[in-house]
Formats: sequence, C-alpha cells, structure tokens
Amino acid sequence: MQDFTTLTATAAALGDRLKANCKNQGMDVNKAASRYVAERILTHWPTGMGRAPFLIKGGFMFPQHMRPTDDADIVTVRNYTELELRQGMQRIAFALRAEGIEIKRLKVEEIDVGHGDPVIRLKIEAMCGTVRGNTHLDLTVGHGPFAFPQNVRKQELPSMIRNQPGLTAYVQPLEAAVAEKWIAVLQQPDTDYRVKHLADLLSFDAMEVDKDRIAREIIRVCRHRNIPLSVCAPSPAALSWSNTEPMEQSWNKLRAERRFEMTLPQAWIDINAYWSATHQALTRAVIEDFRRPTCQPTLVDRIAARQRPSAVLKPL
Repeated sequence: MQDFTTLTATAAALGDRLKANCKNQGMDVNKAASRYVAERILTHWPTGMGRAPFLIKGGFMFPQHMRPTDDADIVTVRNYTELELRQGMQRIAFALRAEGIEIKRLKVEEIDVGHGDPVIRLKIEAMCGTVRGNTHLDLTVGHGPFAFPQNVRKQELPSMIRNQPGLTAYVQPLEAAVAEKWIAVLQQPDTDYRVKHLADLLSFDAMEVDKDRIAREIIRVCRHRNIPLSVCAPSPAALSWSNTEPMEQSWNKLRAERRFEMTLPQAWIDINAYWSATHQALTRAVIEDFRRPTCQPTLVDRIAARQRPSAVLKPL
C-alpha cells in the first residue's frame, strides 16, 4: 500500500494532466474524467474479472473530442454474478488507487432493454485525480450464433491522457455499430425525443461505412433479437418529418454540445437519403440470403450421390 501523501500527489498530477488535455481540446473536463475512469476500469478488467474477452461498443469506440461520452458499453462472453462483480471491482479499485483514481461507491443493477437478457449496469462514483469522475459500465452477455458480428478484431483505443498507452480490446466493427443504430432509430417510440442515434448515423454516413456490410449486420441483429425485418420498411414512420420535428430542441442542444452546424431539417433530409441507400443494400442482402443454401447435404445424401443407378431389366 502506498501512503496518503503519495496518493495525494498522484491524484493531483492526474487531475492537472486531465484538465490541461481538456482545455487544449475544448472538452468538458467532468465528462472526460468519467470516461477516463471507465477506460482505466476496462484496462484492468482482466485483473478483476478474469481473462474472458469482452467487446467494446458505443461511443467508447471514438475519441472523446469526436464523440463525447461518459460511460462504456461492453458485451461479455460469460455471465457474472453480483458477488463476482463486486469482488472483481475491489481488485480493480486497488489497482486504480495507485494511479490516482479512487472508487468511492459501486451499485449493481439490472435494466430491462426489451430483448434478450437484461443489461447489468455498474454505477460507479469515483474521483479521477482531483476531478469527479462518476461513470457507469453496461454489460450484456452474448448468447447464440448471431450474438457477435463478423470481422471482430483487437484494437488499441487512444487514451484520454496524452503519451499514455491506450486500451487494447476487441472492438465492434463500424458496420455492426451502424446496424444497431438503425434498428434503434427505426424502433424509437414517438414520445422519445433523443437524437444521439440520428447524429451518430450521420457521422457514420460521413465515414462511408460499407452499406452492404451494414445490411448483413442488420439481418444478423434482427435474427439475434427476434425482430421482424418488416421494421426496416422503405419509408419508415420513424423517419417521417412529423415524427422528427418534435426533436428540434434536443437536436439544437446536441449541436451546441458537439459543435456542429447542421440544422434538424438538413439532418432529416440526409438521414432519409442514407436510409434509402441502406435499404437498397438490405434488399440485395435479403435476396442473396434467400438464394444461399441453408443446410449442408447429409452423409446419406453424399453416399447416394456417389452411387450410380444399376441397370434394370424391363419385363417382356
């Protein structure tokens, strides 16, 4: 154990570095501190929770100045009991204390998301150096053949602190992220005025993520969640102007936060054009999937195919 003086000096140094980074890049320091706490928890995840891999998704995939976030979403390959999570977080907290991060409180709760297992949320109250860094981690467990996307690779995500190694982990491919965003938008209730998914989709559009891959991921996600493909209509109600117009206040608030100029009417035009192109790719993918053989020949079929029919004498 380090003494209190050493911990205080470490925390002060971390706080100063974090504030300087945020000032240079024009970022909110409290939100950045929350993200950094989540980043360091995931870096030490094997120390507390074992070496079972996990997949990072959501805003954590992007630098903070591009996509501000203060929490993390991961998909695990195993279930954790509450006792395992609490004991694991104790081990992680011990490692973080040496870095100047102090975990003050942990709360474990379940959130029903309407499909599959509930999300396990770890709500964490923490001090990131001298800055409050409260955050939460949302854990889902991947079950079944369609739980994970194709082409998953390990990546090193840049750290919030300059000149420090980033977090290395499996990261959700962009096409899978786009597919999940589209399904979230298409199923968003009329009374839900959140616009982050719309803004994220327009960012993905600017990145020119392959639409054919997006279409295949939409099919996979729908299969995994038992969602009928009928939600992916050519002109979905969720993208109509009557459903979009009430979101203007939320959109303007997000514009100020992320510092972009696009108005909601411009976004509505662009998002519908993006969906039109995506739906065309989805139509091609559905046709291709329908024509692809869905099963392999059985052993009996293969033996029968190798046997030639013998000559049969016709009766006189």
